[in-house]
Amino acid sequence: MVVAAVIEREGKVLIARRHKGGIGGVWEFPGGKVRNGETPEHALERELAEELSIQAHTGEWLYTVPYRGEKLSLDLYAYRVELITESFVLNDHDELRWEEIARLDEMMFSEPDRLIIRFLLTGE
Repeated sequence: MVVAAVIEREGKVLIARRHKGGIGGVWEFPGGKVRNGETPEHALERELAEELSIQAHTGEWLYTVPYRGEKLSLDLYAYRVELITESFVLNDHDELRWEEIARLDEMMFSEPDRLIIRFLLTGE
């Protein structure tokens, strides 16, 4: 199970670009893997602290992406998240930005994240 944070402000959403190499250079909703014994909510707050050095509160569940691809299979759970602190430190990313939701579809995202974008744009 993988979790993703949808952090919105003034019609924009917070996205992060992975360091180059591996799956690098791809934009994503911040988040990561749920460890054994963790709730998705706790995992998301831990991942945000590790990746961006921020504190956050996980809110409502938004959408689940059951993704089955040739090289990757996962269930991605997207949650609304509220920031408690905003002193970002990029530990796993090389860029962070607030972007208009309508523009996300033009950017390079992984397929599971693209399905979250579709949900944000259409509600489906």
